[in-house]
Amino acid sequence: MYVLYQVMKNVTDILAQFRGLVPSPTCAVQPYMASHDSFVAHFGEEPDRAAISMHFVHPMHDEVNFVVLFAAQEESSKNIGKQGIVGYVEQFRELGATGGILVVESNKSKRPITSMAVDVLQAEEIPIEIFEDTQLVFNAFAHDLQPRFEIVDPSKYAEITSTFCALAQLPRMKPTDIVARLLGVRRGMVVKMTDIVETSGVAVSYLYVQ
Repeated sequence: MYVLYQVMKNVTDILAQFRGLVPSPTCAVQPYMASHDSFVAHFGEEPDRAAISMHFVHPMHDEVNFVVLFAAQEESSKNIGKQGIVGYVEQFRELGATGGILVVESNKSKRPITSMAVDVLQAEEIPIEIFEDTQLVFNAFAHDLQPRFEIVDPSKYAEITSTFCALAQLPRMKPTDIVARLLGVRRGMVVKMTDIVETSGVAVSYLYVQ
């Protein structure tokens, strides 16, 4: 139970940090996230994970409706197949999601989803990422000395190429990298990394997603 609560807290912080998102005023779970005790008082010791959804918006972009869903416990105990993932995609659509995350319980012996389910997600118009709860139960990016990552607007690409090099010659970031997945970037995009270096101050570099 505490793991679920901690994951939900960290998802809120991570989405704010990486995507500038805030909980929607209509998010039903938000009033109960102030403490673990208030969360348990409302949802109980064994909440129905599949009945919980989190909704996030962007203060500057009214069209954004980012949704976080949690896979049912019985499905998390095995890898989710094509039919299962199609069902979750339909839930995201019904909720009007413009993007989303599906959180599954960690299963050390199996991949969280099958390769066919991955194909479904890659073909889906709504960008949906899948994370195991062990990847979100601790926010490794909360430290002050962690680099800050942000997506570069394509209008800035010409400036980067004239100052540094061709985009394809920049240091690489894989789309499967956890930072890339948290940002929601795809191949061909550029990520700006701002690092705090104790000896020289701020260091800025650019990463090409490929």
